Amino acid sequence: GPSTITTRLPSGASLVLAQETDYPIGPRVSLKVSPARSARFALKLRIPHWSRATRVKVNGKPIDGVAGGSYLTLDRTWKRGDTVELEFDFSFHYWVGERESAGKTSVYRGPLLLTYDRRFNTMDPDEVPSLDAATSRGRIVPSAHWLPPLLLLEFTATDGRTLRLCDFGSAGVGGSPY
Repeated sequence: GPSTITTRLPSGASLVLAQETDYPIGPRVSLKVSPARSARFALKLRIPHWSRATRVKVNGKPIDGVAGGSYLTLDRTWKRGDTVELEFDFSFHYWVGERESAGKTSVYRGPLLLTYDRRFNTMDPDEVPSLDAATSRGRIVPSAHWLPPLLLLEFTATDGRTLRLCDFGSAGVGGSPY
């Protein structure tokens, strides 16, 4: 979420980095880079492996060579108020189960693992319908539950039923099966 850090550069000058974001719900992160005085240094940004189409801009200018599963090094002379904008690829990605989980697949949206939670669905855990990875389009929906999840997505299953998946970190809160 939103945060600010003040640190020192090797030269001894102070540096303030201010982050504005609703990550991991939304894919955008804005960093305001404010050195006490103009200074050359490398800002290294981790680009997660799951974000295959991350877009980065410095002061509105697109940066080339951004690759998932690596660090992007922005080595330049920074001045007060420079901005770095990141937009991560939040398309769905999947992890196919092995051994005792064979025939099952984990679904992720960006960094968040999604899961069934009984409190957001009408079917029992043993009746969770299948999703088609090629055609599934989840949409964010609000939750009226007294313990809302960080993220709740609604899908149409292959049998036409509605399936809601929440972030794994919120699953089972209040004792519901997940």
